[in-house]
Parts: sequence; structure tokens; C-alpha cells
Amino acid sequence: MEMNVLQRLEDYAQRVSRGILSVDKIQFQKAFDVLCDVYLNGNKEVFVCGNGGSLTMSDHFHCDHGKGTHFDAKMKPRIQPLTNGSILTAIANDIGYDEVFSFQLCFKAKSDDILVAISASGNSPNIIRAITKAKELGMTVIAFVGFDGGKAKDLADVCLWVREDNYGIIEDCHQSFMHILAQSIRMTYNCNQEIKL
Repeated sequence: MEMNVLQRLEDYAQRVSRGILSVDKIQFQKAFDVLCDVYLNGNKEVFVCGNGGSLTMSDHFHCDHGKGTHFDAKMKPRIQPLTNGSILTAIANDIGYDEVFSFQLCFKAKSDDILVAISASGNSPNIIRAITKAKELGMTVIAFVGFDGGKAKDLADVCLWVREDNYGIIEDCHQSFMHILAQSIRMTYNCNQEIKL
């Protein structure tokens, strides 16, 4: 039976809540630990990538985890979104869209850096190439995925997997994970007692 807009509101809210709570808690703790380590270590960098809505979330990750953890917790996070339009289109045009993230890692990343890869399906070819390249370089990979987890679920070192089959709900859960991680890091390492969340 087709839902009306108010029924859909209720259903959507419940599914987002279930999706958030479906994440493996051990994996979530690992993501927190990895990010804390890299933000406390000024020599390590975090590279972030995604397609479509997940690309904008990678930029949002840069904002919340960059400005937020430095402003309140006095960390020095070095976060690089792999999403600049000019370099993305240059690589896509000259080499191929599947290489837009992996090619950048070749000349920007080093061993012990981190890749945060965001893909609802977990199967986007450019995300899989980026993860594969990151592993070749000795990087640690945190993947945000949904549906059945795709190939990324098995390739990543840490996987934040939302057990859902709706793109919007998966993306909303991923965004919530990013906020929860950023706020938890800020509260754990904050230099001020009062932080506006």
C-alpha cells in the first residue's frame, strides 16, 4: 500500500534510526580510534572521497572533522577531500572516471595515511580503485557503505555498514556517523568545558 507523506515521514524516521543502530559497534569504535590517532599525529593525513551525494558528504566530513576538532580540541587534522572539480574533470577526461580518486592518491598519499571512502553501494568502480590503491600504498581504509556492503565491505580495514536498501536513508546514516565521530572526538579531547553541539 502506498504511504502518504506523513506515513512516509514516520517510516523514514524509524528506518534511519534502525540504520544508525545497525552499524557494527566494534567497527565504529575502530573508526573512532583510527581517526583520533591520525588527528593527534601531525604527520598523517586523511583523504576523503565519494560520488554524487557522497561527494558532498566527503566535503562535509572535511568541514566537521577539520574545523571542529581543531577549534574545540586543538588537534591538527590534515584532511584532504579528493573532490576538487578541476582535477576531477582533468583526470576523468585524460585518464578515465574510474581513476579520479586513485590517481590522486598516487601523488598525494603515503604509507600510514588514511582513506575515508563513502559509497552507498560499496561497488562504485572509482571507489574500489581508490581503496585498492590505498591498500597498495600501505594506507588504512575506512569505508562507509550500505545495501549488502559491496566489494568495499571486504576490502576496507574498517567498515561502517548501514543495513538498509534506500539510498537516502543510507546517506543520512552516513552523515550521522560523521557527526557522531566528530562530536565524540571533540568531547574526548576538548580544551573547553562547554562545547556547542
